Amino acid sequence: MFQPEDEGNVFPLNITSFLPKYTMPNHRESQSSYSYLYFILDIIIQDYVTERRIKKANSVFVQLYPVWRYLKISKEVKIQIFNTNVKSVLLYACETSKSTNQITRTLQIFVNKSLRQITNIKRTNKITNKELWRITHQKSIENSDKKKKMELHWTHIM
Repeated sequence: MFQPEDEGNVFPLNITSFLPKYTMPNHRESQSSYSYLYFILDIIIQDYVTERRIKKANSVFVQLYPVWRYLKISKEVKIQIFNTNVKSVLLYACETSKSTNQITRTLQIFVNKSLRQITNIKRTNKITNKELWRITHQKSIENSDKKKKMELHWTHIM
């Protein structure tokens, strides 16, 4: 069974509670069961890592509340601060990990929520996400993630 190493409480999740109980009657079934087990573990770990990433980025975002509220700073400068400080924490090492639609969607929701707070756009304004990205000169996480993966791929080849 998978047992996480206890190095500073790096992985404080009880994974065994999420997994179904297995009975493995023969060798062929045991191989498929193990592959299914690793698939489930991979999903649980990715969800956990995504939650941790969002919590870290949110803590940076909260620390910068005085900047977001300060009226003398232009929105362009606030967006640059957001990209360099918050978005970089959120997307750190994203290009090396697996990305599923659910993970990308979760990260995009956090970015959209943050951009709406920075630009002071309320929910009643009914602005679409694409319009928000156009106003703030942003791209979707999916597009920027694909671009980073391609850059990483080409830098390793050369």
